[in-house]
Amino acid sequence: MRRVLVRVMLVLILSAGTVAGEYTIARRADSPRALKPAGRSSNLATAGIDSQVQALFAASHTAGLAAGIVHENGLIWSGAYGSADFSTGTPVSVNTTFLIASTSKVVTATGLMLLLEQGSFDLDDDVNDYLSFPVNSPSHPGTQLTIRMIMSHVSGIRDNWDVMPYYGGDSPYPLGDYLRDYLSPGGAIYYPNRNYYSWTPGTAWQYSNNGIALAGYLVESISGVDFDTFFNQNVFASLGMTESSWHLAGMDTSRIAMPYRWNGSAFVAYGHYGFSDFPSGSLRTSVAELSHFLQMYIRNGEYDGTRLLQAETIDTMLTHHYPSIDSLQGLTWYSGTRSGTTVWIHEGGDRGVSSVMYFNRIEKVGVIVLSNGEDDNMTGAVADLLYDYGRNLATGIDTAPVRRATTKRFALGQAYPNPMKSTALLPYELFSPVDSPLEISIYNTAGRLVRTILAPGGSPGSHSLRWDGLDAAGRSAPDGIYLLRLVVGGESETRKILRIR
Repeated sequence: MRRVLVRVMLVLILSAGTVAGEYTIARRADSPRALKPAGRSSNLATAGIDSQVQALFAASHTAGLAAGIVHENGLIWSGAYGSADFSTGTPVSVNTTFLIASTSKVVTATGLMLLLEQGSFDLDDDVNDYLSFPVNSPSHPGTQLTIRMIMSHVSGIRDNWDVMPYYGGDSPYPLGDYLRDYLSPGGAIYYPNRNYYSWTPGTAWQYSNNGIALAGYLVESISGVDFDTFFNQNVFASLGMTESSWHLAGMDTSRIAMPYRWNGSAFVAYGHYGFSDFPSGSLRTSVAELSHFLQMYIRNGEYDGTRLLQAETIDTMLTHHYPSIDSLQGLTWYSGTRSGTTVWIHEGGDRGVSSVMYFNRIEKVGVIVLSNGEDDNMTGAVADLLYDYGRNLATGIDTAPVRRATTKRFALGQAYPNPMKSTALLPYELFSPVDSPLEISIYNTAGRLVRTILAPGGSPGSHSLRWDGLDAAGRSAPDGIYLLRLVVGGESETRKILRIR
């Protein structure tokens, strides 16, 4: 699914009850402190983890998966499963490059924060101080739209999916031209009521891919260096991410995992693609290389003897800047709870890919899971399993956690096609007989009920309902992200679907 924030889904469930040139700025680090010895475990605990991850992977309709546990001294466990490309028979490895979708946003933010450290701007500066075209809310033209706002998803910049197409390769639309046309009056794709929300900037939260794309363009406009060159010189070179890239051009596509969807009986390749708001979700990287980035955050800005960011800058990114509006959101990163501990997270989903990355700043352990499939429930479950194992390894206990036996009576499957255009099949599986009526409720990202689809109970096995794209009043639902929630008795499960007509 297209650059989706899974946190929206979790918040909904909780709130509902059951429901060009050089610009080199990296610095040498302070002396690193003593580290615990590390290395991949090879005993029965690792075998147990491998089998548990394999079981989660096998139960999903996902082509391939790579995962890693990251500690302050590096990648301490990794695993790879399935196929990177069925057409070539290429298996997944820890070095397989994946499109990581919205998890890219924390990398974009990191580049902009490098410039903050140089005194190039302040977070509360108006974005217009650094742009050659105006960016203002049509409903509130006198309200400043600040850099802090766009990095916290409170800017009021809205994603208008009608003018955010996929391309069969890199977008031909230069980033600055795209944003000018999208955000400024007179632009070729400027639709004020669809490109901006009506509320005052800084007063509400709505996830914004184009907001982060604007943050990416600020990297260019402030540094005077194009986006890709800036990251190659100042982020990727410093972190040893030499095979990571924002664009397909110049990459060896045979090393990139092919995005796949499951059509109910077989895997279908999407092909490699791009989009114009690329800083919001087009980074392609591997578990091996992304682990360097996560290690840098775990070590408060330092990697392999080079200090990329000051610890104070990390503090700023991992702060809730608008707690009365959203109590979880930092600067692109957001906080959450895993196994009773606080972690900082970003997740991503797009056509044929799913990713999750999070870390515990106190215990200094984190996880990365990348897949070329659309089952974000599976990637999240693998991440949580590996996080528990990683916490054990970080404290010197090489013991595999035991997955709890499930007592669930059902599972909501992956909707397909996803993204949907006119109709979509909503599959589910019953593990035991269900006599009571079933319902799949469809919500928008504001948490409002769009429609509920009912079905009688049934016997164990695979079943499905169909959504025709209409709301409860029979009107065509607008394009965007929707949350599908299956309720059976007092139990529920939620999935995402993207509607693009």
